[in-house]
Amino acid sequence: MPEDNTVLERIARCEEEIDQLKSEWQGIPDLIEARLRLTDSRVARLSSDFMDLKRVMTGLTGRVGGLEAKVDALPRVLAEMLDERAKQGR
Repeated sequence: MPEDNTVLERIARCEEEIDQLKSEWQGIPDLIEARLRLTDSRVARLSSDFMDLKRVMTGLTGRVGGLEAKVDALPRVLAEMLDERAKQGR
């Protein structure tokens, strides 16, 4: 009979461990769901940041495009100013 008690004790321990594992495994879908929500939030934030950056870059591109034409015209404008000064005797 001592062996029966040992076997019964081992069976009881195994059943307890199985119950514990079942309860731990039940939480896994919740952990996955939380991780997915966190990932979705990060992706949404990155998308928003990217769109903000794109707007800023579009604005800068427009301003730099106009600046390039002005810089290209600068030598001509300076030459005209110097000619005008020379004509006025300054």
